[in-house]
Amino acid sequence: MLRLRFRTIPAGLAALGLTILLQSAGQADPMAPVTVVPAPDGQGESFSPGVRLVSELAHDYVEEEYFVSGGADLYNYNHNPPFGPTDLSAIENDVPYQTRMIIRRPVSDAQFNGMLVIEWWNSTAGFDTAPSWDASAEYFAREGIIYVGVTNSTTSLDFLVGGCSVFGILPPTCGTRYAALSLPENGLAYDMMSQIANLLKSDSPENPLPAEFQVDRLYHAGQSQQGGSIVTYASAFDSVVNDGYFVQQAASARPINFGPVCSAPGSPPLGPLFPDCTPRLQGTDALVRTDLDSPVVHAITETDIEILFGTVARQPDTPTFRYYEVAGGGHLTVHNNVEIVPAGLLGPEPIYLDDLCEFPLNTTADGPVFFSYTLNALWANLDRQVRHGRYSRHDRHGRHGRHGRHGRHGRHGRHGGHARHDLDDRDDTDDRRQYSRHDRNDRPDRPDRPNRPDRGDRDDRPPGHDRWRWQPPAGVIMQTNAAGEVERDVFGNGLGGLRSAAMDVPIATYLPGNVADPSQPALLQGIGNLACRLASSVDPFDDATIDSLYRDHRQYVRKVIRSVREQRRLGFLLREDAAKVVVNAAASPVACGLGFELVFVVAPIMGLRRRARVARKLG
Repeated sequence: MLRLRFRTIPAGLAALGLTILLQSAGQADPMAPVTVVPAPDGQGESFSPGVRLVSELAHDYVEEEYFVSGGADLYNYNHNPPFGPTDLSAIENDVPYQTRMIIRRPVSDAQFNGMLVIEWWNSTAGFDTAPSWDASAEYFAREGIIYVGVTNSTTSLDFLVGGCSVFGILPPTCGTRYAALSLPENGLAYDMMSQIANLLKSDSPENPLPAEFQVDRLYHAGQSQQGGSIVTYASAFDSVVNDGYFVQQAASARPINFGPVCSAPGSPPLGPLFPDCTPRLQGTDALVRTDLDSPVVHAITETDIEILFGTVARQPDTPTFRYYEVAGGGHLTVHNNVEIVPAGLLGPEPIYLDDLCEFPLNTTADGPVFFSYTLNALWANLDRQVRHGRYSRHDRHGRHGRHGRHGRHGRHGRHGGHARHDLDDRDDTDDRRQYSRHDRNDRPDRPDRPNRPDRGDRDDRPPGHDRWRWQPPAGVIMQTNAAGEVERDVFGNGLGGLRSAAMDVPIATYLPGNVADPSQPALLQGIGNLACRLASSVDPFDDATIDSLYRDHRQYVRKVIRSVREQRRLGFLLREDAAKVVVNAAASPVACGLGFELVFVVAPIMGLRRRARVARKLG
């Protein structure tokens, strides 16, 4: 932990208002150059976060690991409580770090759609996990999106440096591969991630992306703890390099650094006094700013409301902010059938994630309430908003036009290939053009191709008009009582919220939370108490309840189709995922009467009878 050295600001400066606050946050250079080298070979295996492997995807993707080093500033707030999320000053300058990132990208640039997602890997398990990747890997791959995951936590970095012993019970696998990594303080991640984002959008020779992969749109994503990091980062470090933010299953801002917490003003001091401590943002200041130039999507699940956060994250819509609560969704994002302990270590058989929990699992990625499908649609909506841009041609989303895609200082910028964009020095006069995956051959960085006219140039709305050409569907919240508890129907399922077919056409009760299987060893129960609690549990309806809801299998499938069509109409379900829902419903044994196995007999018989009738008519 760094020794925190705080710089106090005289109270009289507060009268200068927000301008001074923004300038204090912009003193450091978050766009400083970084150095990138391939991860070393022969020193141990790579620890690749996420359980959805690149090799399992239907599209050709490659995975590459790099070490990134540079110097980042550490920040603290100028007041206790802070005047707002931008009330910042650097307290340590140019602190050296070296972290790692993994790039997962299409093999060919012809498959790349211009969009890149940077996930701040989650550290709750004690090592890097990739919740955004696991939930949406198939969507990223079929759309041709580049995914970059970055180690941003001292907890995960210590795990890597220590050799990668998962849960402290599995043999180390990384050897000395990560021995050189260093991140002295979690608060350095804010500058560090800005530097990495800027690198990936630049023509710097350090950019590890092949030259033909030119990034048009870059989004930051984080889940749970790191979702809080995204709230802090977006509110205080929004810049022209970043096109949007996705806060997944999180509530409020993470600390700006991890020094000792300041006691509340006016209360008896329980620890260090300001400025030798770290204040926390208060009230709505702890939520993501809704006046940002970059769009923000914030999505949480019913499990988040009931088990983890309550309703503190609720915020109204703005032109650049949407908040969604998903009924029946679980916080746990990993897929089922994940091997936790290999065979032979604690017994003759492997132990899977499902084995740790007492009740059947409902997870983000594998359902039966597929929150992952909702996330895919929200990703598509966010990207659509950014690609379409604003009506006005004189605003932030015009910044990539006359001066190229990387700002007025060119793609090499003023700082070794990285265009600086201080919080108080945004240029709102540049024309920006956004391009869909079908427009990539007409981008201005392809001089051999003609440019398409910018529709904003033909718009007659006055400059500064705040309407976007397209905005995502309105935010949706669940029905809660005065105590903030989710209200439920007669089957125990939550009411309101963004609803999938599993909730609209139910065949089970989906309850927030789960518990560890008491038959497991104590060590595994400890793991289960975390993983299972963050999932949701499934209590299937009995036959009598199913019969009371659905006359037969055909009626059940028709209701699923109606629900899917409604979700498609509202913009909360993509075509490819809708097809999966319908196919799964049709193949299910729900309301099949005499038994699902008869489906395989009755259908051919009915087909033969139809052909016989046709033959008789023709004869």
